[in-house]
Amino acid sequence: EKEPSTRLLALPGLRKSSRGRRSGCPRSRRMEVRAPLGSNDSVFNERNAYVAKTVAEINSLFVDQKSNTTRFSNFVIAGIGPLKNQAAESPKLLPLVKKHLLKVIDVGYPFEKGLSEAICKCQSSLGQARVSRETALLKKLFKRIAKDDHTYAITAKDTFEALESRCVQTLILSEKACKAHTIVCITSGKDSKGQSVRHYFHTASKRDQDTKLKALEEESKLSVLEIIPFVDWCIDHAKEKCGVDVELVTYKTSLSTQFDLGFGGIAALTRYEFHPTAHYELAGQSNDGNSEFSDSSSDYDDDDEFASTFG
Repeated sequence: EKEPSTRLLALPGLRKSSRGRRSGCPRSRRMEVRAPLGSNDSVFNERNAYVAKTVAEINSLFVDQKSNTTRFSNFVIAGIGPLKNQAAESPKLLPLVKKHLLKVIDVGYPFEKGLSEAICKCQSSLGQARVSRETALLKKLFKRIAKDDHTYAITAKDTFEALESRCVQTLILSEKACKAHTIVCITSGKDSKGQSVRHYFHTASKRDQDTKLKALEEESKLSVLEIIPFVDWCIDHAKEKCGVDVELVTYKTSLSTQFDLGFGGIAALTRYEFHPTAHYELAGQSNDGNSEFSDSSSDYDDDDEFASTFG
């Protein structure tokens, strides 16, 4: 009498054995499903392949293979699951990336919300890395000055001259450099490609800028297009026009304060020895026996003239 109800409750695919027991139990079915997970072609191998693909993408995006240098100063890896840790610990991740990897961050959200969370969580690490980088750069500058090996340029006047001679390797700027401006001029004629040729004149102060503008008014072949901050010109054109790396000093430290007060927030590290014109002028004055303070008015005129001749 109970047999019909027993059949109604039986799971599909179950059958009675000769001993009255049922074979094909759900447990054996689950074992059949889990079996492929432990095989060589399991999802774990697919996971490893995906991690390797991710690491290869990181290497190609953040490392310039031709120059073997990183495209950015520091890196942060963030994500929800364990993929970020596996990518950071992968032996296929290039040593250059590992060297500049600041932090691995766990976030709770994907996409833009997760990116915002990662940025918030790594602010302190990025700030410390930036301070360390700027401090090391300023120490390098001061060390060259102490050695007096002439592989540097300090103050706006000498730095402009070094840029003109194309010997600058790294340009160092702070917010004090905002006093300097660049006058952008175009020629009345055209080049071989039918385009107007642009000329750039860097001025260290408002006085130099006014002097240069008056001189340009008398120049018929050049017309003033615009006047922009020198810092903006460096960020947009220094690498392209002169092959110069631009470094901005943004944090207030004892070294950055000394840099601002002593050099006006503008200096450069040069590729080879650089001797500014002012060095020879001072040497000539000392040989003539003139006092350092005897011709101060003419010194100011020389500064204005120099600022107007280098662009």
